[in-house]
Amino acid sequence: LVKPTSVFQSLLNLSPEQRKTAIQSAQKEETHMDRVAPMSIKEFSFEYFRQPGKAVGRGAGKERLWACSRDPLKQPLLKSLVGNSDLSQQACLSFIAILKYMGDYPVKHARSPMELTDQIFGPPTQHEELRDETFCQIMKQMTSNNNRLSLENGWQLLWLCCGLFPPSGALLRHTQRFLESRPREPLAADCLQRLQGMLRMSPRKLPPHQVEIDAIQQNSTQIFHKVHFPNDTEEIFEVATATKIRDLCHSIANKLMLVSPDGYSLFVKTPDKVVSLKDEDYFFDCLRQITDWSKKAKKVKEGVQQSMPYVVFFMRKLWFNVSPGRDVLADLTFHFPQELPKYLRGYHRCTKEDVINLAGLLFRVKVDTDRSQFVMIPRMLKDLLPTDQLKAASPEDWKKNIIASYNKQAGMTVDEAKVAFLKVISQWPTFGCTFFEVKQTSMPKLPNIIRLAISKQGVMVIDPRNKTNRRRSEGRRTVERRLPVNNVLSEDCRKTTPLAPCPFLLPLQHSTAPEISPIHTPPPVTSLDSFLSHLLWGPAVACLTPGPSPPPNGQHSSSTLEGQTDGNFFQHSTLEEKTAC
Repeated sequence: LVKPTSVFQSLLNLSPEQRKTAIQSAQKEETHMDRVAPMSIKEFSFEYFRQPGKAVGRGAGKERLWACSRDPLKQPLLKSLVGNSDLSQQACLSFIAILKYMGDYPVKHARSPMELTDQIFGPPTQHEELRDETFCQIMKQMTSNNNRLSLENGWQLLWLCCGLFPPSGALLRHTQRFLESRPREPLAADCLQRLQGMLRMSPRKLPPHQVEIDAIQQNSTQIFHKVHFPNDTEEIFEVATATKIRDLCHSIANKLMLVSPDGYSLFVKTPDKVVSLKDEDYFFDCLRQITDWSKKAKKVKEGVQQSMPYVVFFMRKLWFNVSPGRDVLADLTFHFPQELPKYLRGYHRCTKEDVINLAGLLFRVKVDTDRSQFVMIPRMLKDLLPTDQLKAASPEDWKKNIIASYNKQAGMTVDEAKVAFLKVISQWPTFGCTFFEVKQTSMPKLPNIIRLAISKQGVMVIDPRNKTNRRRSEGRRTVERRLPVNNVLSEDCRKTTPLAPCPFLLPLQHSTAPEISPIHTPPPVTSLDSFLSHLLWGPAVACLTPGPSPPPNGQHSSSTLEGQTDGNFFQHSTLEEKTAC
């Protein structure tokens, strides 16, 4: 039992007449609040709008530029834009898109909501001068608008607008009063909160993403997005329109209870590239930019709404201060599934004793304590040994050695075996490296295919025949002179990136090869050192990180997993996925 509040007790002590009087006074106050006239931008228009023209219709006076109108604008509302023909034209086209979105303009062919929001918010995200114009156009159409459906669509636009950029100081007070004078509107308070948040942050760089539009059209101001992990698991996380990559990374690390969020990053996998997202960028700006690239590559027709498949991954990107066993959750979720494929592909240099020991650990990871699976070892060798070691002994010899190694590890759990595997390979200089396989045509003493291994220690040029670091053995100047680099880029990126004219290194088609997306255009690359310098520390560092190698046995990874978005990322994300292993 809970003791009643003092207010409730005072009501119980009132006589029937006193209660009736209290109820009537409360109703009068509520009626008074309802009768408060909603504020408009009329006062703002007197100083900042152009001179109004004559309204359409017999006997009509001057047009009310600050109130709802179904007629397209022939000039922008703000007088500061009238003298700029380009911005004036964009403002008038944006107003027509607002009319179409709100249902106040006849259309011959239905346009997708995202196409209309691009026309509305695309120009002001690129031109600061148009931001006040966009706010004014939306609030104008929401003033004296008796069409409830049109008004609801207007609130959707205002909600989106408040999460993209703030109005100027001159318009801010009028916008706040516009929202505060409509307390009964469901989106008014949220618009005000988003507006105040944008005042403390930098504006968005791109129009709203499809996920944001789908959310607000279903009257949901909460957006949830699915994030995948390298160990074939996923979680749902709430993301706001003002969520930055750094914020989401910290949120994920906290939810997973990782020891530290340092070194982790978000990656987006599309059908044609894997891109690492920059910490300071907005989450939805990144998604929008990447999916737009893919659409342009596929030359999607205008007016055709096509969802672009993509998957968001959270993985370790920087391998500094990684000590297996210190953060077991990180070892199991990230380190083991990200490092295992590199080992199985034969990227590391190791002894036969290490191979046997690790094979026993990997066999325990596969079967746990099921000793009946010993007979299956010859068929499982591809999942237990590096590819270059498969023919080093007969399958029966490998089976005998693996069983002996397995028996020495009696009592070890699957998770302990994974950590033990990491403890062994973490002693190697190539642990945590990102590998690039490239084809070289200028050095006859090296094989056609060489590897670049990049880690916190620096860059290694590896001869895959003996896995030696040729960069160290031959010397920096020798390698630089003999390995001038054109690029290691995808064909699409070559068309947009200025590079040196002579192709000495050509890209090798491989699932671990990086796809460099033109967020930033790197300068011309003329030597191996300059290429590696830009690769590691240059402006394109966020675009040069390849996705993880695909795990064996059909496990998901960013190199093999495709996701199809269906727009349902709010409330319950229903990201469908399929493997292409």
